[in-house]
Amino acid sequence: MCIVNAEVVLKATNVDGVYDANPKHNPNARILETVSYNEVISRDLSVMDMTAVTLCQENNIPVVVFNLQNTGNIAKAIVGEKVGTFIGCTRNLEYRESTEGSLDQEDKILVSEW
Repeated sequence: MCIVNAEVVLKATNVDGVYDANPKHNPNARILETVSYNEVISRDLSVMDMTAVTLCQENNIPVVVFNLQNTGNIAKAIVGEKVGTFIGCTRNLEYRESTEGSLDQEDKILVSEW
């Protein structure tokens, strides 16, 4: 059993995100803005250890893959701004207001389930 109280996993790398092919070997490789867990696994996208991807999938924890070398990317990722590739859930989480009017509940829509 894995118990992780995380909203997101931030994966800092030396590339801008997840590509559809290896950009070092394929000049036509394109960055993927959003990708599902299932795509990462089935296409063997080599984002991170497949066990880690599976654990994130099973626990509905999205992963953001971004370039550590670009100034400001860490701050952007932390505050939820669009940076790199988003794996697993839609970038825009829908919120429901509680009876007090505060935003406290997230409905995660899994890309892999659509």
